[in-house]
Amino acid sequence: KLTLSDTFNEYIMTGLRTKKGVSCTYIKKTFPNNYFVTFTSQIKTYKKQGLLTETNGAVQLTQKGICISNTIISDLFIV
Repeated sequence: KLTLSDTFNEYIMTGLRTKKGVSCTYIKKTFPNNYFVTFTSQIKTYKKQGLLTETNGAVQLTQKGICISNTIISDLFIV
């Protein structure tokens, strides 16, 4: 059985590899508040660098971000 952090990491890893991306609302509703706070804090830098974009509460990789997606995704993991 997956731990809560494993479930979060799996959601981030699979979600960011799709066009749909990951939902901030889903993260906020499903996981502890500290996961949401950490996630939103971590994505700010990537958004400023043009590696992630956020539209209507969905966070997606940009074309530039896709090139280094493994690094971004692993940085967003809860360990």
